[in-house]
Amino acid sequence: MRLAVLVAALGLSTVARADTVVLAPVQDNTIYGENGALSDGQGQHVFAGLTSQSAERRGLIGFDVAGAVPSGSTITAATLTLRLDRTQSNTTSVAVYKVMADWGEGASLAGGEEGGGGSAATGDATWSDRFYPATAWATAGGDIAATASATTTIGPNLTDYTWSGAAMVADVQGWLDTPATNYGGLGRAPSAAAGEAKRFASRNNTDSTVRPQL
Repeated sequence: MRLAVLVAALGLSTVARADTVVLAPVQDNTIYGENGALSDGQGQHVFAGLTSQSAERRGLIGFDVAGAVPSGSTITAATLTLRLDRTQSNTTSVAVYKVMADWGEGASLAGGEEGGGGSAATGDATWSDRFYPATAWATAGGDIAATASATTTIGPNLTDYTWSGAAMVADVQGWLDTPATNYGGLGRAPSAAAGEAKRFASRNNTDSTVRPQL
């Protein structure tokens, strides 16, 4: 994935100015609905949607907001940008939700196009576990907010897609004000039909120009 630009108004001393801060993710991963022992912590891609067998994929991504934005700043806009790098010729909506519990990126690495996942390593997020193999999600598939922070329609073009809005601004502001609650976001395609899986570039992608930013 590539997470795009975070715009913040930074209150510095007695002078306030508007700055744009660009963040790279500190972790990302894909979880695979058909098997709680699959993950892809070191893969070049993350997925959201359904395979042709209706097996769900969800993508996790996290950013260190407090490490890059001064304390006390006011977030005025936040935009998430992901580079779609493989898809079927269909259109589906992908929603991003705030994650409510911590999770991990371990040493797992899926083979081939990465759609089938790889064997989970210690500390990986999987469909069953926040940290494989012994720390479970409260709800399989990830502990997330009840409503999406933003939703975007993903088409067949291999290009950047963006998510933004008031709820996403509120998420990022909360991560800045209370870093201990920053567990990142989860992308899923709640209305996808079978075969509507979308693949995005991850932070480990060999092409640095398509990696996530915030």
